[in-house]
Amino acid sequence: MSDTPRPPAFEVHHDLKSAPDVDAHHLARVSISGAEEALAKITAMLKRCDGEPDVNALQWHLRSFFWELCGAWDLFQQWVNTAFRLGYAEDKVAMTVIRQAKSNVTGWDEVKAILVAAFDSEWHFEVLAYRNSAHRSYFRMMEIHLQEKGVRWINLPAARQGQSNHFEGMVPQLTEYVRQTLAVGQQIADLKARMRT
Repeated sequence: MSDTPRPPAFEVHHDLKSAPDVDAHHLARVSISGAEEALAKITAMLKRCDGEPDVNALQWHLRSFFWELCGAWDLFQQWVNTAFRLGYAEDKVAMTVIRQAKSNVTGWDEVKAILVAAFDSEWHFEVLAYRNSAHRSYFRMMEIHLQEKGVRWINLPAARQGQSNHFEGMVPQLTEYVRQTLAVGQQIADLKARMRT
């Protein structure tokens, strides 16, 4: 959410605020499924194009992919806020407050460590950087041809200094981002299961 102050005459309608009985962790899986769907469309576009891919459609699906993965992350944080009774207003939940938060609920230290490790990872930085760049411009893509093998790859540029180039194309790179996000979700699911017993 934006930190831009809104005129006092406007307030978010209560229907758009989270319902207390909604499990944000479950909704995060729905967001990851959205990213997987966008990835399937990207993969199909790149496999079938003999000439140039539809750049606009590729951009839409890339934007959707990164928005959905970041949406899952936001929902993980909302779940933590509710499940561990952190007490933050929905629009104030962010890693900066989660890092400083305290909770007496069993499992707090473990879930906090899971989120901090993922948030501080190279892959998560890259996902956020790609998502944020979508606000400002199209993704600049690089095309690589290996004529002797008849291979053509379309890559994303590096999102962070020191990031290795994904010379095998963007699909394995995007697949790894989904895998990492699913792993965070699974760690949270495992913790939830232990909390119930």
